[in-house]
Amino acid sequence: MECYIKIKRFYTYPHIKQRLKKINKIVFHMCFFFIFIYIFSLKKKKIRQLKKHKKKLINQKHKELNGNNNNNNNNDNNYNNYYSLHYGYKVGDCEEEC
Repeated sequence: MECYIKIKRFYTYPHIKQRLKKINKIVFHMCFFFIFIYIFSLKKKKIRQLKKHKKKLINQKHKELNGNNNNNNNNDNNYNNYYSLHYGYKVGDCEEEC
């Protein structure tokens, strides 16, 4: 705005004033557009952080279910824990009940 006021003092021709008004409108709209893009990128960043946090929680849950077993059945435990996490039951439950 200061730039517009300074230029206005030097140029008093009406067609130049109209051009300056158009330029000011364009600059205002560009600023508005960049602010919109900035807010949109912040939202995207927040969504990415939430996804990472969710993934971290799922990995932590896997680790808790697996425990610290270093035996040969570790792959089976991973398979069972995956299904218990995502489907709510363990694969071996039926065998234990039978």
